[in-house]
Amino acid sequence: MKMDEIVLSYHDSLLRKSDLSLLEAGNWLNDKLIGFMFEYYQNEIFAENAEKVSFLDPDFVQLIKLLPDTDIEGLISPLNLGTKRLIFLPINNNPDPEAGGSHWSLLVLDQDLNIFEHYDSYGDTNYLVAVEVASKFSSILKSQVKKVPTPQQCNGSDCGVYVIKIALLIGQSKLRSSPWKPDQLTYDIISRERENMKELILSKAGSS
Repeated sequence: MKMDEIVLSYHDSLLRKSDLSLLEAGNWLNDKLIGFMFEYYQNEIFAENAEKVSFLDPDFVQLIKLLPDTDIEGLISPLNLGTKRLIFLPINNNPDPEAGGSHWSLLVLDQDLNIFEHYDSYGDTNYLVAVEVASKFSSILKSQVKKVPTPQQCNGSDCGVYVIKIALLIGQSKLRSSPWKPDQLTYDIISRERENMKELILSKAGSS
């Protein structure tokens, strides 16, 4: 049996060949790829805004979703999330602790607007899950979850790519006054994003 060799170790992210292969068209992105991109945003793209923004790991968000409310405070308290202007949470519709699920969406906690914003590229598929996750952060913000008009995917595999790209655009919009319109995020841009991610990972691997 061939080893699934490591391609890149980056902060808390560990990517293997099998993860990299998911960037080919038609594949559903896993938590490892989304987690890597969120770490990249946190540590490089938005490094100058580190005190204002948090990009949470998908596994951490899944843990928050599944834990009893009584256990949440002790988990999120050390992260000082209450001091952040923006918190980005990748939402997965998987109802149990095992890896899996069938859809990703993005929940953004915006403390300036005192609201949770939900971006879903497949209708309202994950809205109730987003509401459930938002309720876990009531110690930081008690607010309704607003459905935000979101570019819609035209297949069953690009939801994770939308989460990654929309998180970047929202961060730039809210932290750097770089407005964007949902209709600017075309299918061609989403398709290119897979290749952009692959090039980024291989570039990081080559320089490590």
